[in-house]
Amino acid sequence: LAVGAASQAELLLEGVEAELPAMAIRVDATGAGVVAALQDSRLEGLQPAGTDWAGASEPGQHLVVPAVGGAGASAATLRLMSPEGAVASLTLVGADGILDWPGTSRVELEAGVVTEVAVPLGDVRAIEIDADADVVAAARTVVQRSSDVGLEGQTATDFMWVAAQPVPTTAESTAARVAYAPGLGGAIVAYSPVSTTVTVLDGVGAVVAETPVAARTVARIPLDLPAGTAVSITGRAAWVVTVRQ
Repeated sequence: LAVGAASQAELLLEGVEAELPAMAIRVDATGAGVVAALQDSRLEGLQPAGTDWAGASEPGQHLVVPAVGGAGASAATLRLMSPEGAVASLTLVGADGILDWPGTSRVELEAGVVTEVAVPLGDVRAIEIDADADVVAAARTVVQRSSDVGLEGQTATDFMWVAAQPVPTTAESTAARVAYAPGLGGAIVAYSPVSTTVTVLDGVGAVVAETPVAARTVARIPLDLPAGTAVSITGRAAWVVTVRQ
């Protein structure tokens, strides 16, 4: 796929491999500065079944998905893949600390095979992933909503993908990341392996929110900012911007 300078290119994966139930995509480039994202759009018959962009997950042995589940979620799943094979231990973390994970939280990953694990539902939480070899991972949360298509009373769904991030080892390791406030319903969900204070900054460096986060917990920080405002954080935390409207 040829990508010119300061341009973009698209590839329809269904035209390459049709009807794959799950996939992981590796992108190699001959030049620096290439970013890639996967658009996931679904229909259930005539009913909308959601759309989102799945970003890249950096391979690692100690990862965290900072946001999965939440109020109104009807399903949540974690997908993992190890290029060489691995054994991964999963830990569920909520606002008050570590949570029970019914069933098995130890997963044996066959090399190059995408494995899906159901995630217990509840308030927004994070998933810690510790493996004996490199893995990539992402979690998908599904919510139901009323539909304006088809018969009265039918429901549609929407979903979000959140890619795993390396567990932050220093506060500086999160300082370079920037996201954009989505407007109504936007929030930052942050996880920290240690007790820290998460400070949210806007595009000019002004403090717009500050929240203490205890070790191995998750905090949700509402973003009362105009849509399109650049935001970053200080503090040793993995984080993502979510929106619910």
